[in-house]
Amino acid sequence: MDNPMHEQVQALKAEVSHLQSNVAELTSALRAAIGRETEELKQTVEDDVQQARIRLREVLSSARTRGHHAVGEMEEGIGHRPFTSVVAALGIGFVIAKLLDMRAKH
Repeated sequence: MDNPMHEQVQALKAEVSHLQSNVAELTSALRAAIGRETEELKQTVEDDVQQARIRLREVLSSARTRGHHAVGEMEEGIGHRPFTSVVAALGIGFVIAKLLDMRAKH
């Protein structure tokens, strides 16, 4: 049966089959590309987080060291001048109490 309509239908079926195959290949390639991009992005984020953690540890260590140093200097100053330190503490306490008292009245 050499019907021209039959031949055209068969040709269309072959084209549709070919298009389906192409779409499947494109889908597979797209999934692979997205997978690679996702993995690269994930690795970049993990690297950035790791760098942030390292920097945070450095900052905390530096702050801790400066804090210990400041406390040591304060203790040394108090040890050398205990009377002055007590008078200063009383004066500061008095000023803070007055400020709080004034604030409470308003």
